[in-house]
Amino acid sequence: MSVGTTIQEVSLQEISLQETSLADQLELDIDPVSYGAASRISEYDKTKPFQELNDFSTGAIVQKHVVHDLKLECGEVLEQAELGFCVYTSNPANDLIIVHPALTGTARAAVPSSHSSSQGDGWWGQHIGPGKMLNTDRYTIVVADHLGGNGGTTTGATLKKLGLHKKVTFRDGITLVSRVLEERGLSDQKVHAVVGGSLGGGQATQWMFQDRIQVGKIVEISGSSRANSSAREYFRSVSDLLWQDRSPAEIKERLLRSVSDLRTPPSEGIETVLEDICEDLDTLERRFDPMVALSTARKIGFLRFVTPQFYDEKISSFGGGSEGKAGLKSWMQNQGETFTTRFSADALATLSYMAANFKQTEPADFASHLVSTGTQFIGYHVDGDRLFPLDHEQRYVDEVNRYLPEDRSALFLSIVAHDPYSGHDRFLRPVFGLDARGLQCLIGAYKVATDPRCEPEHVGDPIPNDPHAISTCMPTWQDVVAYETKDKRGSEVSRSIVEEKLRTGYPRFKLHGHVEDLIEKAEKVLLHDLEKEALLVFPTREAAERCVSFMQRRTGREGQRVEEFQKTGIYAAIYDRADNSMAREYWQHAGEIVTSRLAQATLDSKPQRTDTEPYSNLQERISEIRGLRMVDSVRLFPSGMAAAHGALRLAAMFEKTESKGLKARPTLMYGFPYVDNHKLQEKSELGVRAFMRADEQEFDMALSAIRNGEVSAVVTEATRNPTLGVADLKAFADACWDARIPFIIDDTIGEAANIDVLSYADIVYTSLSKRTSGVGTVTGGSLVLSERKIHYDVLKALADNLFTDQMCFQEDLEVILAGAASYQERVTRSNNSALELAKLFHEHPAVEKVYYPYFQDKENYDAIRREKAGYGGVLSVAFKDEAALAPLFYNRVRFNKGPGVCIDDTIICPINLLTHFDELDTFEQKYGFPAFLTRVSVGSNESVEDLKERALQALDSLPY
Repeated sequence: MSVGTTIQEVSLQEISLQETSLADQLELDIDPVSYGAASRISEYDKTKPFQELNDFSTGAIVQKHVVHDLKLECGEVLEQAELGFCVYTSNPANDLIIVHPALTGTARAAVPSSHSSSQGDGWWGQHIGPGKMLNTDRYTIVVADHLGGNGGTTTGATLKKLGLHKKVTFRDGITLVSRVLEERGLSDQKVHAVVGGSLGGGQATQWMFQDRIQVGKIVEISGSSRANSSAREYFRSVSDLLWQDRSPAEIKERLLRSVSDLRTPPSEGIETVLEDICEDLDTLERRFDPMVALSTARKIGFLRFVTPQFYDEKISSFGGGSEGKAGLKSWMQNQGETFTTRFSADALATLSYMAANFKQTEPADFASHLVSTGTQFIGYHVDGDRLFPLDHEQRYVDEVNRYLPEDRSALFLSIVAHDPYSGHDRFLRPVFGLDARGLQCLIGAYKVATDPRCEPEHVGDPIPNDPHAISTCMPTWQDVVAYETKDKRGSEVSRSIVEEKLRTGYPRFKLHGHVEDLIEKAEKVLLHDLEKEALLVFPTREAAERCVSFMQRRTGREGQRVEEFQKTGIYAAIYDRADNSMAREYWQHAGEIVTSRLAQATLDSKPQRTDTEPYSNLQERISEIRGLRMVDSVRLFPSGMAAAHGALRLAAMFEKTESKGLKARPTLMYGFPYVDNHKLQEKSELGVRAFMRADEQEFDMALSAIRNGEVSAVVTEATRNPTLGVADLKAFADACWDARIPFIIDDTIGEAANIDVLSYADIVYTSLSKRTSGVGTVTGGSLVLSERKIHYDVLKALADNLFTDQMCFQEDLEVILAGAASYQERVTRSNNSALELAKLFHEHPAVEKVYYPYFQDKENYDAIRREKAGYGGVLSVAFKDEAALAPLFYNRVRFNKGPGVCIDDTIICPINLLTHFDELDTFEQKYGFPAFLTRVSVGSNESVEDLKERALQALDSLPY
């Protein structure tokens, strides 16, 4: 990846993968840091320069500081200038990161969601805190309110009274903050970075042009230091409406005339918005109301800096037609009303003047300051940003680089995230969290190889530290044993204590808090008798009906029913409370779940969007990875097991079609699989014949069963989880061909970027919760029909009839799609690190065997391995004295510890303890490999040197 020559059209996930090379090129500070909780300070020490936040759960404390005789850039003096700011830190002696909010943001950037409101509070809470993008364990984060806004800093109303509202500049705001740092004795404290979003991005850039305090990095997010013409037009339109002596009727006439001059003829979208604005202006003509005027100004601003095509897209996102127009009108009205709850007209106008009168820095001057100050400038931009279009940024980047010496070009980096849906506001949406890893690397706010969740006090913590995390920390071997048993069995921690501490878990096993809340709310509405009835929620009616059918098949009883919950698109399977565990079996094994994001949206009364673009975009991305011709060969599901369930439903339908009414035959499972792959088949309507030892004898027996027509389909994993073995897929494919039955492969662990199984399999399913998304905060699955196989046309027709319900939630798809953009690069990095680790374990005297395709079944793996691909990111380790050494190693190694696999964070798990606890005494005899196998899923975030060092330290401490 070249740096500094053009805008780099890569995702932020890709940046994180290239941490080492980028760190070298950009001279980033990426030392290891603490990932622990913030220090708790019992009371405030007023002798310290900053009054620390003593408890992140209570929200930020706005502090005030008055500066006297602030000289403004225009030459006038502001006798008293007050700065309102918040500080987030566990140690005020840390280096500083200064944050400038967007137009609607405040200094209270990290209050908990329960305290946030339309007043602009909590706008970046997900990125400020211990171990987050702006890491309070390592840095002191200072967030300042806008000069001229209406927060804790000198307001626009005050400046207007003084006649200065049109004269203050961004640099005046910077001068105010720097004066406060000086007067609090912090001018010598290193400012590691200044970060700003949107309007704050323009402010952040100005730190390069002051000589009071040295700044290491400037990070401009969704902003522009160039104040291009589109942005100027927006700000001027707002200022004109508020400050010029025009009547609403004159504004209306001028507006209609200006819209007619747009290069693209007005569309229905433009007319819809115009109608809304004109109604407002007619209201203002009858009775002037400052808040209505401001709301109208906001909508005029939106209208003037975007194209009609933008509104066409918006109408489509609201469903199209008259319904879409109504939705768009409501959206515009809400934009205005929400905005006015935060801003006074004086504040908006003052900040608008600041931005509109922004002095453009010529490229030569910009380059000169970069070189002379040594400041590193990083721009983050969004393809789809109507306020700051990329073509403006591209021209400026090209110009600046003309003036930068070749050896200093890495000082100036511009990055693009592709997100036409979110556009300019991406950095305010939760999806921006997907970019955090890349920004963390660039800002240097923490090393990408974070300290893991592995200490005893981390028990139950989410992995990663995110409200939608799908793994949880079990830091000791005893924790895992305690979780699996109801008595102590030698453990110091009982199961109840471990379960109580589990803040999250894999969504099919542990219901997320949002899902539990949704069930509780639905029970109050839908149940006739709370003591005798229970329910479980599903994303579609069909999924709920399949749960009911499953229960009826198991019990032979009827009386269950399906009802929609309050017209939300969420359906409940309602049944006798005694059967609740059976319903949970279906939830766990079929995987047709309501995700945490869908539950949250339902609880917040946010309707499910009907836009199919994220679905089709992810289909296209998966097709691209796998080299498919037909996008419709890919089907998506809310979890990997839902995709597996879809494959079995498809196989059952195929069996009914081809067997012509004969008794259905079971599926054949070959090789020791992930436990729910086996359980799903075992409890399906077909049943299963399992050959789990996968030795030479069972190989022959399995092929014989296929050739003799005893099974309806064959299922295997490539590679198998957790033994990482690979069958002779060609032999099975040939046998299935002869028997005219489908061959189904789960290639989640093998990775589609590493192996190509579509020449052998008829159906391939994959968990997108794993490496495809990478982040460990989302579930999803894909089912792919092989276009190369004889059954494709039949299976495709069956799939068209079978998969009619859309179970996926769009926000989940967006998260997966964002991760899928850098899937190939993250797989490559994980491959390389896993191979190095596998070799280290293989050569260590404490290790009996390493289960990894490089050391076993290599010929079978190489037959499906793509050119230049690796051997995967997962390995399992068997120790020589496993009962003694495996627990010691698990307890001592500093990796994340929990049941996750194939995410971007390295994570370790005693997998058989979690999945086959009741069989441990006879496990090796029954299945042919050790019971205390330790599985290591190698992530793409850490450096291999760091991983090897941590693994070797634990290995060498063992009494082997």
